[in-house]
Amino acid sequence: MTNSNDTLNREVKNTFRGKSIICSKEAREYLSISESQLDNLCHNQVLRYSRPSTANSKGEIVAGRKRYFKVDDLDKWLSSNYIEAI
Repeated sequence: MTNSNDTLNREVKNTFRGKSIICSKEAREYLSISESQLDNLCHNQVLRYSRPSTANSKGEIVAGRKRYFKVDDLDKWLSSNYIEAI
């Protein structure tokens, strides 16, 4: 049986300010990088993100303009670039 502290720890893990999915601005802040760096990482398919579709003024479904990131994916990317100290 888990106690309430274990549950709380699981909810806090892989979050940024209590959220598990964050926008581009928050992702830049979380990674401490510039907007152009984030754009390059996304363009080169280094970082995974979601761009939910939306309807335009004509009612057509088009790709949205905003990108959203899972904090867990950002953590995995940061960990993949980890260099061990000698």
